[in-house]
Amino acid sequence: MNLTVEYMRMCAVGCFLALFFSIKILTLFQQCGYRLNEFYSCVFVENKTEIRRLSIYSLIYLALEVAFICLFKSDDGWLQLSNYALSVLIAGSFYFGVKILKYPSLTKRFIRISIISYIISGGLVAFASVCLCYFQRCEFRFLPLCIIPLLSVFSVAFGWLIDFPYTKFLYFISVRRCKKRLSKNKNLIKIGITGSFGKTTTKNYLFRFLSLKYKVLVTPSSYNTPLGICKTVSDDILLYDVFIAEMGARYKNDIKTLCKIVKPSIGVITGISEQHTKTLKNIEGVKFAKNQLIDGLIGEKYAVFSSDSEYVIDLYEKAGCHKSFSGISGGTVSAKDIKQTCDGIYFTLILGKEEYKTFCPLLGIHNISDICLAIDVALFLGVEKSKILSVIPTLKSPPHRAEVIKTQKGITIIDDGYNANLKGIESTSNAIRSIDGYKIAVTSGIVELGEYCDFMNQKVGEVLAETFDLIVCVGRNSKSIIKGVGNKKETISVSNLNETTEIIKNRAKSGDVVAFFNDIPDRY
Repeated sequence: MNLTVEYMRMCAVGCFLALFFSIKILTLFQQCGYRLNEFYSCVFVENKTEIRRLSIYSLIYLALEVAFICLFKSDDGWLQLSNYALSVLIAGSFYFGVKILKYPSLTKRFIRISIISYIISGGLVAFASVCLCYFQRCEFRFLPLCIIPLLSVFSVAFGWLIDFPYTKFLYFISVRRCKKRLSKNKNLIKIGITGSFGKTTTKNYLFRFLSLKYKVLVTPSSYNTPLGICKTVSDDILLYDVFIAEMGARYKNDIKTLCKIVKPSIGVITGISEQHTKTLKNIEGVKFAKNQLIDGLIGEKYAVFSSDSEYVIDLYEKAGCHKSFSGISGGTVSAKDIKQTCDGIYFTLILGKEEYKTFCPLLGIHNISDICLAIDVALFLGVEKSKILSVIPTLKSPPHRAEVIKTQKGITIIDDGYNANLKGIESTSNAIRSIDGYKIAVTSGIVELGEYCDFMNQKVGEVLAETFDLIVCVGRNSKSIIKGVGNKKETISVSNLNETTEIIKNRAKSGDVVAFFNDIPDRY
């Protein structure tokens, strides 16, 4: 037997199986931010479903292969190949139904790690198979393929390790280039926005207001990481007057790192909640992380704090720079007489001693808090009040943030998939009461809460029970949510979002409302 040809053949088969089985594993790895500790915690502790599926497939395949070998006792290549194919199909029937909820972004890094992982898995299995052939045990050549599924879990780590130096080098180059570009525009006004919630909406509203006077560059979508900011800043930065950077924090010094890149002179904290207490330990850890934005301000510092978040008060009081409080609860810019309707929100905007009745076509009173923060910064930077007032009625929700969609069947879909905090869920739920019809909520609850997880998801159930007739609970937080709902409303528990399709198809009709809260990816 030509062992070289055999090696190439088995390597190709191994790589194909690695591709099939590891795509979900690699998806989880990307959703864990390419952090090995988070990934293995997800696979072996928090989300054991995937490793259980892979193990079942491996064991069934191994048992079938051994059974075929004992039954036929032949080293005929075609017979073994037939046995192998049949074993894969039978064992695979326990795995082929696995679906990916949120497909990975095919970034260059993801592709590099994937290719390395495939080569490692395929190469190791091919080597084991050829060794068997070399020692005259050809009938066992397909047995090593049983470890491919489980091997894919560990080959990811090798892929990451081999790719790490190159990725780190690219990161260093990208950050250095971004800093250099930003430093060239000496007159650029740089604004950082952070918070446990409301970052993207506040950023979008501020962009609309500042665009009335300035040429504004803003980080797109939910870009709030170092590389996201670096991708936003290009050579045309000299054409802009203002740069607005959304800043996210999952770990202690994330915002400190972002401030070193952007060097903002204006900072906005939209609010603080228990979000990310799993990685930031507790609420004090969240406050410390968010306050790094204020500590990182340079030049003529100006800090704006939400008056609608109780945990922000301490940060406001200890801020040693020019500062302002704004929000529904009062401050430099505030609001009153707020009324949510099916068309939008009517409210009175208070600017100092002046009051203006206005309207915005948005769903959820929490939007008014974000608007107040954005107006505060816009006024500080000299945008005229009259122009700001003219823009408010034209504001729109960012995608997946209480976005209203009408289907051809007459069903109203409320897409609040990015809403990841209790306050936002409560605000959107209250707003939906203004819409007539049978109401269905689909939610996975709130994640990354650490010790607060069970308590907060019970609160989610209590809040949804006040508005919705049916609550469909998805995934691991279902028990807590259902406990919060109690006997007030009907509940259904499903394992993933794909199972909700039939429920909605059977239960929702023309005139009804279906709201999606927190579209949680595969890792949860």
